[in-house]
Amino acid sequence: MEKSFLAFIEQSTRENWDMNSLTDYKGKTLKYKDVARQIARLHLLFNSIGIKKGDKIAICGHNSSNWAVIFLATLTYGAVSVPILNDFKADNIHNIVNHSDSL
Repeated sequence: MEKSFLAFIEQSTRENWDMNSLTDYKGKTLKYKDVARQIARLHLLFNSIGIKKGDKIAICGHNSSNWAVIFLATLTYGAVSVPILNDFKADNIHNIVNHSDSL
């Protein structure tokens, strides 16, 4: 039986609820339950500001557990992630966001 990627995320979260999931280098560690709760909060935020499935969300930031949580929240919400390197200059980031029709 084939499973979707989202089904694997859900299954993994349920089976590993109290285990470590994401860790920042020399920083904090999030358990699967922490990630799931943050994703749920982001879904509520997305809904409250009118983001719909298929909308594009630009994500710009350093590699971190927070970046991964936002990426997973975008994916599981049904939106499209537009990752942008944080090393770009502000005007380049502005152009990428505008050109990609991201929010």
